[in-house]
Amino acid sequence: MACKKKNVSITKYLTALIIWGIYKEYLNGQVSKLPIAINVPINLRSFFESTTTRNFFAVSMIEFLPQDDTCTFEDVLKVVCEQMDEKITKDKLEQTISYNVSNEKKLYLRLMPLPFKNLALKYIFSQSNKATTTTLSNLGTIDVLPEFREEIERFHFL
Repeated sequence: MACKKKNVSITKYLTALIIWGIYKEYLNGQVSKLPIAINVPINLRSFFESTTTRNFFAVSMIEFLPQDDTCTFEDVLKVVCEQMDEKITKDKLEQTISYNVSNEKKLYLRLMPLPFKNLALKYIFSQSNKATTTTLSNLGTIDVLPEFREEIERFHFL
């Protein structure tokens, strides 16, 4: 109901709520040098055809930098909506996928011994974790085969 009032998706609203909560409770509504950065999962099936039953998603980082102590929830929601509308498009996702695939095809990376690759990836992962405040889990739509529907009473997600 709150999402409909604001005319935004549940994911946009939840992302803004998380940022707002961090801003109000952790930063006490103060200015910050670093942005509040939320990794938001994106279901790639809604952008690209896929028959895989495996996870098929990407992650987009949504950031909010509190620059004054008068930020409102509506300010946060506006920034979140703008970033998600800009970053979560088929073109942007194709660029990201192409960039990642192009790195995998580089000859010098393919010839590098696996222990060196593992060290490099561990370092890159640790640095990217420092840039993120938290990650939003987005369960999405749950669908089960018709023959199992009567057997399942409910799903829980924490």
